Amino acid sequence: TQYYCVVSNNSGSVESDRARLTVNISPPVITEHPITLVNSTVGETVTFRCEAQSFGHLTFRWVEVIGDVMVPVVGASANVLEIRVEPDDDSTLYQCSATNEIDTVLSNVGRLNVLPSIVKHPEDAHVNINSTIVLECGATGGSITSYQWKKNGTILTSGNSDGRLSIDSVQKDDEGTYVCTAINVRNEVALSKPARLVVYDDFSLSINDTSKEYFVLKGSVANIYCNVNINPRPPGGVNVTWYDNKGTIVVSEAKVDTTHLILHLKNIKRKDKGVYTCSVDDGNGGVNVSTKVVVEYPPTITEFREIGPVKVGKGLALHCKADGFPTPVARLYRNGQLLTDFVTGLINYTLTSATLSDNGTYNCTASSESRATGKAFPTVYRVIEVLVQGVPDRIKRISFVVVNLTTVNVTWMPPFDNNSPITEYNVTCKKCLLHTAAVNINYTVISGLLPGDKYFLAVAAVNSVGRGRDSSNVLLQSATSDSVAVKNLGFAMVTEVSVMANWTDPELYSSFIGEYMVSAISPRHNKTVTVPADENSATIQNLVPTFSYNVSVVVKYKEPLFISVAVFDQVTLPECEACVEPELTPPLNKNLTSLSFTLEWSPINAPLLNSYTLLYSNHSQLSVVKRQIDSPVISVTNIPANSQSYTLEDLAPYSTYCFRLRSVYAQGNVEFLSQDSDMICDITTPPASSSAPVNLKIDALDLTSVRISWSPPVYQYGRIIEYKVTYSFDQNEMSQFVKNTTLLITELNPATQYFISVTAITSNPLGDDLEGPHSNMIEFTTEFKVLVPNIIVHPTDTSAAAPFSGVFTCSARGNGHMSIVWHKQNDSLPNKVHSNVTISGNIMTGILTIPNVTSDDIGMYFCVIWAYPIATYSRLAELSMAEFPSPPIIIATPIVNLDVNNFNLTMKCSPDESHLRYTWIKRNDTLPSRAHEVNSSHLTIVNLIPEDSGDYQCVVRNNTGTISSNYSTIHVKVSSPTISQHPVDVTANVYESASFNCTARGFGVIKIIWKRVNYSMPATASPVTEAVSLNEVSSTLKITRVVGYYSGQYYCIAENEAGEIVSQTAYLHVQVPCPQVIIPPKNVTVLPNHHTHMYCLALSLGALSYDWRKQDGVLSGTAVKSYVHGVIFNSIGSETTIVHNLAVSNVQLSDEGWYCCVATNECGSEKKCAWLEVNTLPNVTIQPVSKTVKVGVLNVNAVSCLATAIDRIYYKWEKYQVSDHSWIRPSHRAVNSSSPNLVFKIVTEEDQGIYRCIVSNSDGSVTSDNATITVYGPPMINFISNHTVSLEGNKVNFMCNATNDADADTSLQINWYKGNSLISDGERIVLYDHIINATRQLYSNLLIDPVNRTDDGEYTCRAFNDPALYSELKTNLTAQYAPVVLIEQPSPYMINVNSYETLICRAMGKPVPTVQWYEDGFPINPSASGFLQIPTNNPHTTVYTCVGVNNAGNMKNMASANITVIVKRLTPCKPLLNAPENGERDLIKVDGIVKYIIFNCNANYTLKGRSLSECNNGTWSSSTPTCIKE
Repeated sequence: TQYYCVVSNNSGSVESDRARLTVNISPPVITEHPITLVNSTVGETVTFRCEAQSFGHLTFRWVEVIGDVMVPVVGASANVLEIRVEPDDDSTLYQCSATNEIDTVLSNVGRLNVLPSIVKHPEDAHVNINSTIVLECGATGGSITSYQWKKNGTILTSGNSDGRLSIDSVQKDDEGTYVCTAINVRNEVALSKPARLVVYDDFSLSINDTSKEYFVLKGSVANIYCNVNINPRPPGGVNVTWYDNKGTIVVSEAKVDTTHLILHLKNIKRKDKGVYTCSVDDGNGGVNVSTKVVVEYPPTITEFREIGPVKVGKGLALHCKADGFPTPVARLYRNGQLLTDFVTGLINYTLTSATLSDNGTYNCTASSESRATGKAFPTVYRVIEVLVQGVPDRIKRISFVVVNLTTVNVTWMPPFDNNSPITEYNVTCKKCLLHTAAVNINYTVISGLLPGDKYFLAVAAVNSVGRGRDSSNVLLQSATSDSVAVKNLGFAMVTEVSVMANWTDPELYSSFIGEYMVSAISPRHNKTVTVPADENSATIQNLVPTFSYNVSVVVKYKEPLFISVAVFDQVTLPECEACVEPELTPPLNKNLTSLSFTLEWSPINAPLLNSYTLLYSNHSQLSVVKRQIDSPVISVTNIPANSQSYTLEDLAPYSTYCFRLRSVYAQGNVEFLSQDSDMICDITTPPASSSAPVNLKIDALDLTSVRISWSPPVYQYGRIIEYKVTYSFDQNEMSQFVKNTTLLITELNPATQYFISVTAITSNPLGDDLEGPHSNMIEFTTEFKVLVPNIIVHPTDTSAAAPFSGVFTCSARGNGHMSIVWHKQNDSLPNKVHSNVTISGNIMTGILTIPNVTSDDIGMYFCVIWAYPIATYSRLAELSMAEFPSPPIIIATPIVNLDVNNFNLTMKCSPDESHLRYTWIKRNDTLPSRAHEVNSSHLTIVNLIPEDSGDYQCVVRNNTGTISSNYSTIHVKVSSPTISQHPVDVTANVYESASFNCTARGFGVIKIIWKRVNYSMPATASPVTEAVSLNEVSSTLKITRVVGYYSGQYYCIAENEAGEIVSQTAYLHVQVPCPQVIIPPKNVTVLPNHHTHMYCLALSLGALSYDWRKQDGVLSGTAVKSYVHGVIFNSIGSETTIVHNLAVSNVQLSDEGWYCCVATNECGSEKKCAWLEVNTLPNVTIQPVSKTVKVGVLNVNAVSCLATAIDRIYYKWEKYQVSDHSWIRPSHRAVNSSSPNLVFKIVTEEDQGIYRCIVSNSDGSVTSDNATITVYGPPMINFISNHTVSLEGNKVNFMCNATNDADADTSLQINWYKGNSLISDGERIVLYDHIINATRQLYSNLLIDPVNRTDDGEYTCRAFNDPALYSELKTNLTAQYAPVVLIEQPSPYMINVNSYETLICRAMGKPVPTVQWYEDGFPINPSASGFLQIPTNNPHTTVYTCVGVNNAGNMKNMASANITVIVKRLTPCKPLLNAPENGERDLIKVDGIVKYIIFNCNANYTLKGRSLSECNNGTWSSSTPTCIKE
């Protein structure tokens, strides 16, 4: 780089010239070469080392030298090469290279020789005499060429190539010690271990082993026999021993005769597998036989994890791993379809781009077959759900309703969300005011339309994955009138199964009608027909007799495209007299063994019978609470009339079905339907596997009711007992439980968005109720439109006369805002009338009262129900004048002072007469709720109680007066009940049901209450009470799913108004299993002097106790600072789970260890343990500090962090990533990211950000404060002046503008360069800058005045805020000047005759001049060449002129030069000049004659005199020069 000094005093400072420092780096030098030769054996590790010195960055590389080729050693980039010796490594050459920035040097070559080594040693042998024995030996290393065998040190064979020694007909003298010697190509040898050969000559031994492999199941028992045949018997007998796979003696016995020894293995574990050897030894040696024990165990799935939702197009990877022996076959299914299988027990199923078809249930199974039993192990499986999410489907159905002249309500059918809930809809309407809007429901209102104008609308659904495709454009047109619906709807019966509807056209828009849609709708049957626009009637056929239909007409307009509101009316069809219902045959067995069922029925002999329709539904009992909701009815039509049975396939598993049949009759084109047959129910299908409900669908029935249906789960964990349907709106959530796959939800809010999902609740084998995953959530919005009010109570005729009133009542059902208006036909209402209106739900009731009726009030009255703009009129009702009979006379009075000890009482007032009105009253009290016929002459009170005692009176009225009877006084006496049947003792197993019965007799209302001695009643206990006779009541207490703690004494209490009685106690005894720790304590880590807890949760069906232990010792008072426990109940409430909490406060290091929770009940106990670790976290003593650094700095210590701890500390630096708000590792340029100092090899702008340090030790980690590293880079040059062309002598001004880095804390400067030279102010060059501080910008100008031809070239503007941080842009200056012509040869120029000579003319200038030669004033062709060949045939003298021309400054400029050429015969120079001492010379010939001599001096010598001598007509132009030492 360049250096300069600055000298300053009080008046200012000056800078010195620049001086450059160049550092030369030499190539590396090898200081330690690899070892020339290394000897080793196979399996050992050898090391080659290479050391080098270098002043720059040094790297090493090792190669393997193979002839002239160097093969790099993979991974060998250090100066040390370690090699694990293999047989093929013999004579391998290795060489090291060291490289720095300058060069690469090679080390000497190191050789690896592999010495021979024995890999297979001969073994001891015990053989019988005259038998054959083969001893084997094997070796490797250095190309083994031969083997040599020795017996007792004597050479037997030499030169064997296979290492085998065979001895036929073994004799006694063959006994001895045998050694094998292996020899390689370099005559290097290796000796084997000695092997002893023993020869028997007086008896023979053999082991009769029946099997070489023994297959056994894990946990079972194995007996393996070692049979010993001894013949002849050795003098001292033999020892028979079993050895296991580790060489350990299992069993050993001394034997003296033919016998066997049993190897007994019990409770076999996986570690028991291996080779077992039976050895027989007589003291001189023995024989061995081995068998291999193979332990088999069933397959298990060890890995198959749930994965989160996957978006379409993203990768999907599933990993299923199975364990077992034999190695199981793992198979992967998707929705029941096999995807792949692998024998290895490991499946890696990967999809690079998931699609919606990959969505579903994935089941991984593992299966294998046992050779020990010859049967297959039970197949195991694990199921996960994979949810693939995509953008919503395209919306296909869009409709709209004209609200008024400028407003349209637009709705659309929500598309399938592809497993990601729709979050909003994007509505685009061209020419509308909204243009583009986002709504979160499938409904929007478009207002501000121009009457009669056309608009185009499209809708797209959006979910978390993205935006779906836009729907097709829908043409909207605003209405010009509110009257777009049909008028005067009426109908008439055509046949008993068809109706004709007729109407009149709408008031306006009739010319744009496309068609009419006429519908007949009932809860169980719908029919719709389409009628052309020119017709005003339609016949709807094939309706169902006796059904009530709502007949509606909707106008579908074609231009503009919209649908009017529907106009309704109601019709009820008569019965079908000829339709005979079928009779089903009950099945013999209602519990099916498969998912198919055959329904049978009796034949029908009817001439009009056309077919049958089968209807069935699923009514599974899915809940312990008896909730029952009807399932959707499935129909099978067109069953032939001659059929007497039908088979249904693929019924839902573990479900209960109901079936009914319907006959279909036909006459011509008209069909008649019979009544349904009697229903056959409780047809139960067998269970099957499943998991989450699918195919959730919603059908809107009316504005406030929907029917929800779904399909059962594909896979099931246990038995499905019920479904939970959850629906929510506006932060409100409700749930209903059903037993089948359909639910009718009523009383919904109109125009409200709802979200619905379904879960399945199953019962596992232990009886626990588990709620499964949610189905896909469905969103829907209820509609809102005003319906025609339906009058359900019409006013009826009445009569009255003063002082009495006339009263009319009118009730209607509807929605929206309703009102009731009363009218009098052909007259106005009397002023004295008053009306009252009450509203209950969607029913409004109005009462019109006309007081003091006179003859002016009589007439016809009716009510009008308004639901704007729709009105409904009631029937007419007549008000007439009443007759004036005489007041009533009491002819009988109630019985006085009656003592009643019975259940019912009847009192009589007078004979019944139609014109009399009766009212019974009780003095100072209301009548009992059990009083009947209170408005007749007879008053009956049932189920008398003491509170019924009192004074009763009868009041009789007619139109002329009222009279009251005397009071009757009643005294009711009731005695206490008695127990007629006491409960008895019951014994039940866990999870079974138990029942107690209790019967009581007595008078009045008897209530039976069940109690439990000293305990509350079980959560699953449900009493059922029923009357046996008039004065006898029986109650049954049923306890379902009994558990251990339900054991105890139970009794009943019978009570009535007079008192109570207690029954005898009965004992419930429950068989209780051992406790089960379902939530064991978990390992915890805690800081010293802090507090911690361990929790233990056990499930027990009986009395449960706990004991905590530390490392198998009872906890002392000092170890446990506090000890508490609590009792909770599970979700069913049928079992008690006791949660024990072990609390340790002020934790110290001595508290570290194992803590065990022991749960005990009357059956036994279970222990679970956890580790308490005392954590001593590090303490950060020096926090990192924010810093500003510049781009390109090498090895900068950016931030530092220092911590202390009692053990080893580990540091890890992290950088905050803004894009996803996460912490990541620093860039690869950061070194020492695991040390206290974070150092960057070279700083870049990417290193700017927030950093923190994670300090950890064996006990945990702590996080430091955040520190910000601010990185500033070079300035940015915004522009520079363009390339400029200027004539020499003119003025040029270059401009450059730059902006400093926003984070830089140094000032911005600009330098100008020509080529690589810095430009400074001078006589012709002026530099001046202009700074704009607000924008951190700098303007710099370079003024050249006047321009010189030497100014031509490239100019660079370099902006910098640091010597190492700069940016630059370049421009060019072209300096033009007039031509300058030069002829290289001197004038006059003499040339030898018949020689070859060329004149050279150099013309300089910008632009480059063109050249023209002239001979004696005449141009020579070609004229544009600077080279001219001279004719030398004859002596002559000629003047040649060279002319150069260019257009510098856009004008023609010329220059010329002359030369006189003399051609004659020349004399050569002799002798040649000698080279000076310490020098040399070069000879240059022209036409074969030496014309010039060039002199040069050697190094360290300087030439004195001319370096060039020329021969001019025989004379040299200079003498010999001299070389003088420097």
